Amino acid sequence: MTSAPVRCLALLTITLLTVTLFTACVTTSSGPTTPNVSIYDPGAVDQQLSDLQVQAIGILQQIGTQNQLFATDLGKLPELQELTPERVDALGRFARLYRDKQKEFDAAFEDMYKVGKPEVRRYCTPLQALFWLVEDNEIESVMAVMKDYSLNRLLKYSWKSETDLEDLWMRKEASKLIGSCTDPEVQKTIDQMDRQNEYFHWSLIGFSELEPQAFSYKPKPFEEEMKSPSLEIIRKNMDRWEDFNEVTSRLNAAELVHRFVDNWFKYQRGRNKSPYESFRSKKVQCISSAEFGKYCLKKAGYETFIASADWSGPVCCSDHTGSGIVQNGKYLLVVDFGESGNRYSGQWLNQKQLGDTLNRARGSYEFRWGHKSIL
Repeated sequence: MTSAPVRCLALLTITLLTVTLFTACVTTSSGPTTPNVSIYDPGAVDQQLSDLQVQAIGILQQIGTQNQLFATDLGKLPELQELTPERVDALGRFARLYRDKQKEFDAAFEDMYKVGKPEVRRYCTPLQALFWLVEDNEIESVMAVMKDYSLNRLLKYSWKSETDLEDLWMRKEASKLIGSCTDPEVQKTIDQMDRQNEYFHWSLIGFSELEPQAFSYKPKPFEEEMKSPSLEIIRKNMDRWEDFNEVTSRLNAAELVHRFVDNWFKYQRGRNKSPYESFRSKKVQCISSAEFGKYCLKKAGYETFIASADWSGPVCCSDHTGSGIVQNGKYLLVVDFGESGNRYSGQWLNQKQLGDTLNRARGSYEFRWGHKSIL
């Protein structure tokens, strides 16, 4: 009869194998995507239209009379591929905003359309980001973006990572602490702290935990704050970033991959992870982040590379790896992730410039394509 420890070990082995196989299945389908069929294309939708589809197409036609490409790309968004009454209402708001600010919307869309490969990407990601703002009824943010459009400005308003949400929570709680200080000496210390320093709010919250008697207010934990009914939109935003396939399809251009890696990932030494594992944990070293970036860029239709700068030292700490796009013998370094975040070259480099950039002024090094294996 098989002993209990042996049965447990066998069960654990099967479980680990299942997880490994599942991860492999998730991460091997990285071939180029194909564009979604727009619901605005009358020849491409089913003859049997639902009431929601009829309403949505009617709204898109209002935009299409002024800018057909704009309406067509709106119809490719995942939100309009799977319609709900709330999304149709949001599309109606979008059309009204477009009518009132057509010049600004058309100019912004002209820039949006150039992000990524239209012939490969499933949809225009910046346009989705703008639609999210309308869907969440953040009309002031829409107007702020349209007033002085740039991709960075749009994503700053629309793409909210958990780190961004923690920062908002931290600033709100720190503000309440400042107003609740009951100790004059502690208040002097607070007044002397550099409030422009990026660590000020964290420092203040940490200080309140050491000296709780000096404050009449006790900060709420971030986890408790996230349960508040008033934060439904924030939770909805976080849900948009839960599905691996959806997110990696969304990251269909160099600028978008850079933004995600820089804002969502945290640096942590350790073994190499698959793109799926990196996405789930968000804690990666340079090789894992480079592999994730390569996966997204390949899926977006780009020719990709992974390269490393190697120098003498232990295997864990003697090289740095990045990934990006190859074009006409030049290299755009998109993922160059380290303890200080991600660096995006923003310009095309030759091989020597690529190696020097990855080396980060560490002295002599050896350039290599690919990377070391860290198990």
